[in-house]
Amino acid sequence: MTSKSCTKEAGMQARMSTGGSWRWVLGILLGLGGAFSTFGAALMPWPDHSLATISGTVIFVADGDTVVVDTGTPPSGAAYRVVNGLTVHRYERVRYLGGINTPEVWGPVAGRPEDLAYEARWANWRLVHGRQVMLEISPERPRDGFGRLLAYVHVERNGEWTLVNAELIRQGLGVLDPRFHQPGDPYYEYFGQMRIEALVARRGIWGRFPGVLTMAELIANPVKYMDEAITVRFTVTETRDGRRRRPGLYVHGESPPAFNFRVFIPEQSLSQFEQAGMQRDFWQAGMEIAVTGIVTWDRGLFIILESPLQVHHPPAQVGAPTGENVPAGVFACPNLERAVREALGRATGPLSADELAGITELVASHREIGPLSGIEALVNLQTLRVDQNQIRDISPLAGLRRLRELDLGRNLVADLSPLARLTGLRSLNLSVNQIRDISALAGLSSLEDLRLHRNWIVDISPLSGLAALRRLQLWGNAIVDLAPLRGAAELETLLLGENDIADIGPVAGLTKLRELELPENQIEDIAALRGMVELRRLDLTANRIADVSPLAELTRLQTLHLCRNPLASLTPLAALAELEELLLGWTKTDDIAALAGLTGLKSLSLGWNRITDLAPLAGLTGLTQLWIYWNEVTDIRPLAGLVELTELALRSNQISDIAPLAGLTELEWLCLAMNQVRDVGPLAELVHLSELSVSWNQITDIAPLVANPGLVAGDTVFIGNNLLDLAPGSVASIAILELQRRGVSVR
Repeated sequence: MTSKSCTKEAGMQARMSTGGSWRWVLGILLGLGGAFSTFGAALMPWPDHSLATISGTVIFVADGDTVVVDTGTPPSGAAYRVVNGLTVHRYERVRYLGGINTPEVWGPVAGRPEDLAYEARWANWRLVHGRQVMLEISPERPRDGFGRLLAYVHVERNGEWTLVNAELIRQGLGVLDPRFHQPGDPYYEYFGQMRIEALVARRGIWGRFPGVLTMAELIANPVKYMDEAITVRFTVTETRDGRRRRPGLYVHGESPPAFNFRVFIPEQSLSQFEQAGMQRDFWQAGMEIAVTGIVTWDRGLFIILESPLQVHHPPAQVGAPTGENVPAGVFACPNLERAVREALGRATGPLSADELAGITELVASHREIGPLSGIEALVNLQTLRVDQNQIRDISPLAGLRRLRELDLGRNLVADLSPLARLTGLRSLNLSVNQIRDISALAGLSSLEDLRLHRNWIVDISPLSGLAALRRLQLWGNAIVDLAPLRGAAELETLLLGENDIADIGPVAGLTKLRELELPENQIEDIAALRGMVELRRLDLTANRIADVSPLAELTRLQTLHLCRNPLASLTPLAALAELEELLLGWTKTDDIAALAGLTGLKSLSLGWNRITDLAPLAGLTGLTQLWIYWNEVTDIRPLAGLVELTELALRSNQISDIAPLAGLTELEWLCLAMNQVRDVGPLAELVHLSELSVSWNQITDIAPLVANPGLVAGDTVFIGNNLLDLAPGSVASIAILELQRRGVSVR
């Protein structure tokens, strides 16, 4: 038995002997005071990037929840800028806010990475690295004890804004930890909803036991599953109301008395179960049902249900429209009526049919709108944007035949049948909903822009006749077969990341494509790309590609992402002379000779490989960003002529001599941590440095850093874990005090 199993067994025995602890269970499942138990019961605030006040570019990803952001050059002559009373430096370390905590790359046990630590870091890297982000800061506590900015990080991906903090939770790569939660967190409930989605889908940390257990399997080895996410099928024996200490509904399952299996729905969650058709009388003795949750021990085996999504035998009515009937001219949702009145400039008074018929555009994003009843009176509506609401039933839209643009992104829509007759639609956004069946879209032959990302779609055959499509977004579904896209010859943008695609042959004829994204699929053979000579951007990250020879003909490519592929050779890339951004991290690459002629490159990532020789980079003098962390480099002399570099990452190599860096005077961000550096003298002339990391080296003297006149207020230097004598009065301690006197943050 492993030590972890021993710990689990001891913990379980202790809880069994003491009768369990409700506080302990609640802490594990609900985080802070049962905050998750209200998911779906009320309208929650959607993330809003417009609330962010700081923008910047992510230049380094430390782990799953911490990044370094370049916020831009401060005003002329200043060391920093002030935003809403907050001092913001050029380079800021940013810790994700909202209670998220991801596995640590440097874990608590002998520095070993925790489970899924690299996966979390990689997911974060995929979301933000090299991208422009918006930072939403909490004014109550803008920084943590380490001086890091605490932020909600918003990034625009494929035309949609994503809250990175929440997306990592949705992928199952982060938990909600009370230690990182602030009172009044506006998105904590939303994060909880993402947590439930990950739990039910058994992603990441919730995926150790993805199958469906029988009760017999669970009670045969309860220690194995204790404190883990499981799906268990059981037979209901009875229901009981909770008492004052724990109000809610208990559903008892058939099990031996010693195990006393129960699931529990907290009182504050009952309403959402009822709305989903799971009233108290739904739970009938003798019915077989399956639930997903974290199994704990509290006077028996115990699972808390926070959302109806955790129940896998819902009644037929789940997700169906409520069918509220309202008098003509009256809107069922006051927030919708308010938006209509704003469009008319009429705050009060009766609304006539003629007035409503005069509205051709209605923008009501992020307005906490539920029912759409009443909107059918806007008979001449051409543009409707009601994204980021709580809309389930779209049947009131069925008669709006003049609609040309419809945005229903980030709602709760499952049934698309009301859209079947809206044949004039040219732009349709249905991203981030609960859609499985898209057959209603088959007749929308005028569509040019269709967004369906982050749904539950497997079958895309209804799209086979949509020949006018120019932009199609389908990432984050469960698509396997691309055959229905063969005829989409007008497509210019096709985004298919995060699916289950292995065969891309059906898209071989889409020669007008300029942007193609296929990251995180199962692709090995990319021969189908050979004729796509108009491509400017191609993302093949995280597939199974070894042979990249079909890319040699794509000479107009400007951006190419190949990270996380077992590349056999980079030679075919030598022909891609127009490349400006090339990402080759995690590819097992040891020979980069093919890159020598790519003189147009501005950004190059080579992290997590086996590179020893940097000579091919010597002529890439246009580079401004270069990442070579976690390789086997000892000699950095080939970098001496890359004088345009502003960002350079050399962390975790075997470098001892950094003299070649002395002439890279444009450097603003430099990471040399975890090498074998002794002498930092060559850094004395790098006067534009705003952040420098030389931690985990063999440095004994930091006087050259004091001699660098460019290290001033607002700059940061990391010098931890070196061979410095830090005793009071020592040379090193005096140097640190001098830097701090100048306003430099020394860590």
